[in-house]
Amino acid sequence: MAQVPSNLNLGTGSDPYDKVIVHPVVVFNILDHWIRRPDTKQRVIGTLLGSITEDGNVEIRNCYPVPHTEAEQIAVNLEYHRNMLQLHARVAPEDVVVGWYATGNEVKMSSGLIHNFYQREMNQNAPVHLLLDTDLSKGKIEVTTFHGFQINFGEKGALQQYFLPLPNEYLAYDQDKVAFDVLSQSATSEKASVSDLNSLEHNLNKLLSLLEDVSQYVDEVVAGKAAPNNAVGRALQQTLALLPTSEASFEHMFTNGVQDVLMVIYLANLTRSHLLLAERMRDQNAAAQQTQTV
Repeated sequence: MAQVPSNLNLGTGSDPYDKVIVHPVVVFNILDHWIRRPDTKQRVIGTLLGSITEDGNVEIRNCYPVPHTEAEQIAVNLEYHRNMLQLHARVAPEDVVVGWYATGNEVKMSSGLIHNFYQREMNQNAPVHLLLDTDLSKGKIEVTTFHGFQINFGEKGALQQYFLPLPNEYLAYDQDKVAFDVLSQSATSEKASVSDLNSLEHNLNKLLSLLEDVSQYVDEVVAGKAAPNNAVGRALQQTLALLPTSEASFEHMFTNGVQDVLMVIYLANLTRSHLLLAERMRDQNAAAQQTQTV
């Protein structure tokens, strides 16, 4: 029976994290990056941002694309990565680099080199590799998460980088669920998109349905047909306390809400314009560099 050399370090292979929590906006950002890629690109990669919780979980809240090439050798645009990281740190200083993403239905051999780069970026923490299946190989968009597992051979360093799966789950807030409802309506509707008026009508009908359920529950509790629940009662009391007490205060609150929505729409359109302008400038610079090389 062959013996394993004493200087061959196989590692333990234990999972560094219990699970990976993925916010839906991360998946949408990756899909947007994939759709905007050049036709010659077989896959896209980017940086994952979030935090590592005290209970051993990784929460991925945001991400951004990182330009790279995979011709004869892998080249990652480090300057672009670090500039984007600094910009994100100004907006969300609590978010740090927790790993990287790639598109495709399998982990490539070259992924080990990219994983090693993010390992150096994260110092002592293990980076998470998120793989998004844009090929729909299983009939759906599937998200899988991995952590790196290296085999070292003495002073020669790493021989091979393996990727072991990590359990993951989605975490959606209420505003995310509203967006999913709009997307599901646009997917099943004959129209390409849902207008603002239709969306408002749908949300109001849903609110009325919820109010009817609450009213029915309260009537049954008062009549003795249902057992009272202290938690539900406190939640209803806190909700009613938030309502305005006069028509003037309600109008003021409604006006402020409309102004906030308009500001968010304006900032979203401004951000979209900046991204399009940045992409065009990047493409022009790449074309100019190729011309100089030729």
